[in-house]
Amino acid sequence: VYNFNINKNKWLKTSHFHAHNGGVTSISWSLPISVIKQMNKSSLNEQKNNNEKLKETISRFVSGGCDNIVKIYEFNLNKNDFIETDKLTGHTDWIRDVAWAPIPGSNTFNIIASCSEDKIVKIWKQKNNKWQKPITLK
Repeated sequence: VYNFNINKNKWLKTSHFHAHNGGVTSISWSLPISVIKQMNKSSLNEQKNNNEKLKETISRFVSGGCDNIVKIYEFNLNKNDFIETDKLTGHTDWIRDVAWAPIPGSNTFNIIASCSEDKIVKIWKQKNNKWQKPITLK
C-alpha cells in the first residue's frame, strides 16, 4: 500500500507498507472521525493560548487481500503513517471486496462487509472498539 500526499499541486509518495501476503485486492475508506487529543496541562495551556483546536481527525481504511484476511488501518499522527489496528479472520479464500458502511456521527460503532472467493459474505460489527463475531451469509 502506498501513501501519497499532495504538496504544491504535486502528488508525493510519503510512505508504503506491505499489507497482505500475495497482494491487496480491495480497500474501502471509513468516514473520518474526530477525537479529542489527550494532553498534559502544559500543552493544553499552550493550545488554549494559541487558539488551536483540541480535536484531531483520524483517517481509517479497511483492506482485503490474497491471504484471506481483512485488515483495518488507522493514520498515526506520531508516525505520520498508517498502522494496522485490527485483523479480521474467518474467510477460507482470498478476499474479493470490502466495504466500510458509513454511520454518520458514530465514533464507537462501525460495520464492514467482506466477500471472498469462498462464496461467503461476512458482516463485521465493531461496538465500543471491539469487533464482534461476524454474521455469515452464504
